[in-house]
Amino acid sequence: MRAILFVVTISMLQGQSPERKIQSDSEVGIVEFSPDGSSVAGLCRDNKIRHWDGKTGALQKALTLEKVTGVSMASATTAASTTPDGGITLWNLLTGEKLREVSGAGSRANRIAVAGDQQLVAGGTKSVKNGSETTVHLWDATGRERFAVAAGAGGLSATALSPDGSTLVAASYDTDVRAWSTRDGELVKLISEIPVATFALQFTPDGKYLAAAGVDQTVYIYDAKSWKLVRKLLGQPEMISALAFSRDGKTIVTGGFNELTVKHPTHILLWDFASGKVIKTIDAPRMVTSAAFSPDGKTVAVADREKVVRLLPVAR
Repeated sequence: MRAILFVVTISMLQGQSPERKIQSDSEVGIVEFSPDGSSVAGLCRDNKIRHWDGKTGALQKALTLEKVTGVSMASATTAASTTPDGGITLWNLLTGEKLREVSGAGSRANRIAVAGDQQLVAGGTKSVKNGSETTVHLWDATGRERFAVAAGAGGLSATALSPDGSTLVAASYDTDVRAWSTRDGELVKLISEIPVATFALQFTPDGKYLAAAGVDQTVYIYDAKSWKLVRKLLGQPEMISALAFSRDGKTIVTGGFNELTVKHPTHILLWDFASGKVIKTIDAPRMVTSAAFSPDGKTVAVADREKVVRLLPVAR
């Protein structure tokens, strides 16, 4: 199945309609801009990751990866494919080069997180086959497992590595969020005050804060040094399934997930991080699975597992 996604640059969007819909022949679940903003990568349902030229919409590269689990939001250049025994392969999305392989952890890893410098890889597995307890693993640049730690019950719902690679954070369906030192696996914080499951975790680009959001329609902002709750962002009309910061850390985007069905209309909210206020609300046709800011922060790309990617202007 061939998916064609036409992507326009920010300059091409100026003077046109507020929103641009980009058609695809295959459903797109994850989107991310390249580091220079010249192209967009899309993870499609047919397990292909495609890069398209931002000016012409021409397909630049298509990678077919087995059971792709995610694109690194930290660098926008890394994908991970997994094997049944838990092995992970990292790929450079810009060149198609295989970066390295990580040996198996016994069962298929999920919720893969990759540090921005690609030196650390994290993922979760079931502690016991068919059990509910979860283990989080961290591997270093050589592929050696640095540690494996208990991560609660019910499976992982989200993971994140801090920009400097010093902290690994994971949320599980037992509603707790745990933070470990990547140096030795020491548990540095157990966040237990969030009453429901967390679906999205994201550090600010400077690593000073962690945002967590999920079932209760709230974005919790934590100081990533003291781990104190410093703010709650309220206003999303439904559960939050996607969250991202702009590169300058000034703006947040959240995407909704209706509790009835993924096909129910939801909303995309843009927030001013300094004030915590909503600066724009945009209708979404269904559950938002991924959102990403362009490097200049002027556009948000949104995917919802439909054959379309939406480019939304951030202008207030």
